[in-house]
Amino acid sequence: MRPKARTLLDASVLIALFDANHVHHDRCSAWLAAFTGDLATCAITELAILRWALRVQPVGGRGVAMAFLKSLAQRSTFLKEGPQPATIGWDGIIGHNQ
Repeated sequence: MRPKARTLLDASVLIALFDANHVHHDRCSAWLAAFTGDLATCAITELAILRWALRVQPVGGRGVAMAFLKSLAQRSTFLKEGPQPATIGWDGIIGHNQ
């Protein structure tokens, strides 16, 4: 039997959901509200939120990011064995702005 598919939220989507001023915040929020499948995060994507929060809000950003991740955890699965960079197909990655 094939395992049930999950949607791994990448760092860009998580940042857009987290930052109300992000250009894609409304679009990502609407997508998340309508999404009924299984969601997942991993250490890489969750640490991206913490890094983003500390960059834009050095004082207090950690607490805000942790509250966001805790609320997200109520409807997502944390993948303890997340993607390993050495096993990812990097052919489509062409620059640091992706």
